[in-house]
Amino acid sequence: MRLVTNIQSGDDLYTYLIGVQGVLDSRRTLSRIRLVIEPLSSDKDNNNEKVGFYLPVGLARSMEIHHPVV
Repeated sequence: MRLVTNIQSGDDLYTYLIGVQGVLDSRRTLSRIRLVIEPLSSDKDNNNEKVGFYLPVGLARSMEIHHPVV
């Protein structure tokens, strides 16, 4: 599931892609889900982001949250 939403903060309007992903464990079974929130660029013509392709920044942030480097 993916959702594009706008969030107003003061005079600024931000657009985010919100999605739910299944997370596979070491046995390759679906064990839980995670929420991925990514900022979208202000370019209205960039449909790749809106159909669910990850932004590099969003992917890096979600990887840091769910797979921390120790």
